[in-house]
Amino acid sequence: MKRQQTIFAAVGLLLMALLFTSCSQTPSSSGETTVATSAVMAMSEAVSAAEKNAAGVTEIATNKYEVKSFTADDGTVITGNFEIDENGTVLNAELTMKVKGTGQELRFSLTSSQSGTEATINDKPVEEEIKKTMTKIQREAFGAFLKGMDEALDELNDGILEDWLEDKYEDRRPGNYDIINNPWLTGSVTVGYEERGDDDTEVIGADVKINALPLPFGGEVNGSFNLSRREDDETAVANITIKGFSELDDHLYINLSEVRINATINEGEKWDDDYFSFKGTIEGQYTVNGEAHSIYFNGSIIGDDDDHYHFSEYTLRIDEENVAIGRQYR
Repeated sequence: MKRQQTIFAAVGLLLMALLFTSCSQTPSSSGETTVATSAVMAMSEAVSAAEKNAAGVTEIATNKYEVKSFTADDGTVITGNFEIDENGTVLNAELTMKVKGTGQELRFSLTSSQSGTEATINDKPVEEEIKKTMTKIQREAFGAFLKGMDEALDELNDGILEDWLEDKYEDRRPGNYDIINNPWLTGSVTVGYEERGDDDTEVIGADVKINALPLPFGGEVNGSFNLSRREDDETAVANITIKGFSELDDHLYINLSEVRINATINEGEKWDDDYFSFKGTIEGQYTVNGEAHSIYFNGSIIGDDDDHYHFSEYTLRIDEENVAIGRQYR
């Protein structure tokens, strides 16, 4: 039953990776704003690289950086100079960019003043708003949300997978079983052999409707959950709403007022390496020490071998402002 116990944990792991790793957005040959955003996010990655003394990135003065052929996660290569403020916002930049997949080499320029931010690509103004890097306040609000979400998913894992599916069905003969006499769960469970030629059985699939499943410390979960497993690979399709869950962590009182997850999560092995993936949407409202916040994330996350995460496509809004994820402030 190890797989079943970790599928929700995989969601939490990927969510926490959003906070602790740099990431980037795939550039588009036809979208100037996307290319400009890619440049800003590549610079954010370069700041993290400089802190690790990576080759090709040098902090030449306080918050001023020189980069030589630095390659971001999405394959964008930047060379030039840029400056950030204490919050991690890019103030000024003069870069040459090579955008992966387009064959383009572009000149990117950005300047900031009291009247706002102006950017050009090959001397042509970028008219749309460029996605901003996170401020310290936004990062802290996002981090608090991830702590609360991670704990809520742990409790949901215990409530559905361990307490009901594993304990009730794993030792039965292979086959499909209806869930009966359960006040919170309806649906079916599939039992099969753990491995080919093995006599041990486990739950290898489930199609469950969740009705007001109570969580410790208050709160409830509603929605649906579909699980399927084949040898070392597992897929879960979750469409759930978490309401009123509270968590106290490092003097932070976090309450998930109403948060919705609609996503497909995969976990397994590929070429002897572990992998995780998340594709879908997380949105809702929550509070931190009584202060209200909102969150919206839509995109894809891929984790390779438990130690590297790719965020090639995503949209993130914290308190209705579009922001880029990563370690953007010092």
